[in-house]
Amino acid sequence: MVTGPDIHPGKWQKKMTILVIFLLFRGSHGGFQSPDPVALSRALFGSPCDCGGGTFTVRPATYTQEVDCGEKTAYLAYRHSITGVSKPKWECVRKPRVIPPNGGQPGPCPSDCNYLEALHSTCYSSTQQCSGSSGTVYLTTIQEREYGGSTGGDWAHITSQGLRGSTNKYAQASCRKENIGKNVCWPLHAPVHISDGGGPTDQIREHEIEASLKNTVNIHYHQLASSEDPTDTMEEGLQFSKLVHPESRCSRWWRNIKDKK
Repeated sequence: MVTGPDIHPGKWQKKMTILVIFLLFRGSHGGFQSPDPVALSRALFGSPCDCGGGTFTVRPATYTQEVDCGEKTAYLAYRHSITGVSKPKWECVRKPRVIPPNGGQPGPCPSDCNYLEALHSTCYSSTQQCSGSSGTVYLTTIQEREYGGSTGGDWAHITSQGLRGSTNKYAQASCRKENIGKNVCWPLHAPVHISDGGGPTDQIREHEIEASLKNTVNIHYHQLASSEDPTDTMEEGLQFSKLVHPESRCSRWWRNIKDKK
């Protein structure tokens, strides 16, 4: 096979890999319609929740996409090597199990608990609720791993059905090395800008947002849509019109309609 400085197989492989990864990031603004990242990803690497790259206890160090698969999270992971970048594969990490409290009431938090702002879900295998000295309910576990988090923010989750809005950007909660093997406690609600990687606090936030949206829709239900008789609303409007302009066209028109009934 003929090779040269511009057609060396290794260089072409590296260029194509970089191009594929580039396309998997959020759409460009170069004047052309961006490819559907979900369809492109499935065509190249298969279904995320099939976990073609295997299932692990910690999430990969480098990945381009993150998909919520229910009990686990799939990451489109890639590796750096001497020859370039490996072909991305879907690697899955199981979410921590939430243990229900005995009798429906959380027990007391461990006396030696280290209280944190938030904890990333990849740093423990299971968690349960506990009650602090003031009665505040926390989540507690024994931390198993460390994770540096991210202050700049990672793109929020995408579901197995498709992408979520690319404007949802959160910083990722950290897991400090000195807390490994120790009891840690953190609140049910993380700060608004922090994600725990799809764990309990993210799920609580999502549930509360959905409930709030449903409540907002009910509050703003239009009066005309719920009125038993639409003429009642029209009557109220015309009464006001009479006060302002007693002989207006609207007033005379409505009076003629009522007289014909």
